[in-house]
Amino acid sequence: MKSILLSLCIFLLGANLFGKDVAKNKIQFLVEENFISLNDEPLQATLSEEYYVKVLGQYNLKENRPDGLYYTWDQLGIKVKEDPASKQINQISIYLTAGGTSTTKSPFKGKLTIMGKSLSSSASPSAWKNELICQQIFCAFKMDNQTVVTNLTSDQKKFQYVQITLP
Repeated sequence: MKSILLSLCIFLLGANLFGKDVAKNKIQFLVEENFISLNDEPLQATLSEEYYVKVLGQYNLKENRPDGLYYTWDQLGIKVKEDPASKQINQISIYLTAGGTSTTKSPFKGKLTIMGKSLSSSASPSAWKNELICQQIFCAFKMDNQTVVTNLTSDQKKFQYVQITLP
């Protein structure tokens, strides 16, 4: 009887862990001229850290900096910034490459769509030249109603991260 219960517990634990891995890969950000969403739910700067914990799970790191409080999901490649005055999340950073002191430990593995085009760690910035305004490695997406910026890697061959300011 004990071995059956132990086997059942191991099975359920494994299924739970597998389910969480699948969920990580299903994270979808959509950024359009007049709309930003996470998993088809609209995002605005009126949402708190609790909302992101509900959707993304518990964060790995909480950092208090002069410009705000940052929450990092290392395994998801996501970092959000809380505005000190409103206590609401007003900025999302999605890390397409990992490394460096201010990034996440793993790159973003979900789906990121900006202006109708899929953007991933393998995307070439040259394929986005009509949608970007760049000065060296610092770029902004050509959008009138959204502020979406990105940094390229030093060789300018890959996107390092995308930073979205929430309306």
